[in-house]
Amino acid sequence: MTATMTFSKGGGASAIMYLYGDAQRRISVQPATDPRLRYAVTTLWQRKGATEDQPSPYVFRDYRYALGAIPADPSLHTRQAAMAKIRTTVRSHGNGGPGTMRWAAYNSSTDSFESVSQSVTRPLPGSFTLYLRADRTIVWYSELLMYDDPDATEVVHVYRGAARSYRPGPQADVVNAGVLGQNLNDWSNLRTDDRLKVSTSCPVTGVRDACGIDNATEGTLRLSEGGAVVAEGTLRPGRGSVELKADVPPGERTYTLHESLTRESSPLAKVSTRLDTVWTFRSATTGAADATARLPLQVVNFMPAGLDDHNRAPKGRATVVPVWVERNAGAPASAPKSLTVEASFDDGATWRNVPVAGTPAAGAVTIRPPSGAANVSLRATATDRSGNAVTQTVIRAYGLA
Repeated sequence: MTATMTFSKGGGASAIMYLYGDAQRRISVQPATDPRLRYAVTTLWQRKGATEDQPSPYVFRDYRYALGAIPADPSLHTRQAAMAKIRTTVRSHGNGGPGTMRWAAYNSSTDSFESVSQSVTRPLPGSFTLYLRADRTIVWYSELLMYDDPDATEVVHVYRGAARSYRPGPQADVVNAGVLGQNLNDWSNLRTDDRLKVSTSCPVTGVRDACGIDNATEGTLRLSEGGAVVAEGTLRPGRGSVELKADVPPGERTYTLHESLTRESSPLAKVSTRLDTVWTFRSATTGAADATARLPLQVVNFMPAGLDDHNRAPKGRATVVPVWVERNAGAPASAPKSLTVEASFDDGATWRNVPVAGTPAAGAVTIRPPSGAANVSLRATATDRSGNAVTQTVIRAYGLA
């Protein structure tokens, strides 16, 4: 058992107490009342004697908070009936190796006061039952940290789950699910007056995941207008992202943003080895010098059904792949116009059109690999009614086995 207690006063001074032991460990605090006080206790439980090589089949992660007081009873009573019971599968993007799962929580009304992250390291891929406190006022977020060396000494890949609350009872979750794709950083991709700011995309897995970090990624980012390069930059391993800033002519024009990324240097990168995205978008002067507008960029997401723990589909069988389009959060709305998908079975040397069943915003494709194929690459093009478009290519989106 690992437990932490956090005390804070008015968002200023704070103290953290770490406790290690078992369920019989006793603690005491001095009760106090003050509208500025905040109190939290969080615990992580797993089977006694669990190790990285012989991990616990379950993990309990609990959290209690109090606002305006340090309670007379500081204890945290963990009961299964109050927990979400989540059958959790953590997939691999390569040859396995260790991964560290960590969780933190916060009260939804005071999101600046969060619990200390607590973690477990386990072999990948693998499954376990995760218990989290189920409460609509408690928001959990998770991270998966992966390493390129077997000793787990340097974090290279960080994939983040979206913040969420849970209901009590049985549920299921898949972490690190293919296709490893792209999302747009919320701190960039905007225009202020006549200054553009754009950045490389961030890695995401699964349906509801948040932006992660992949320090093994390298590549280039280039912004151009009318065939002339406006700004360009190079992403080197270890940097995580690169941002371009450019002063552009006043008025409305069409710009092209080209991102070319590779993960081939990472020994864990057996899927999504290369990602190439070309955005075409309209952008105009924002008006006031301090007015900011989000750029109308889009990304396409894929999530193949029925992949195994190594993100591989069965050979010789068709795979249904849901596909959907997301817009840069806060960008002007524009109705989707078209969505097309292509598949390649020779790492992008040749492509085949795949019919999309659905709408220009979301649908599904059925992939039928030919005999002898080892991987499936995907390419999608999405457009909207305002003339914005994206063509997104993922080489080795998922494997075949």
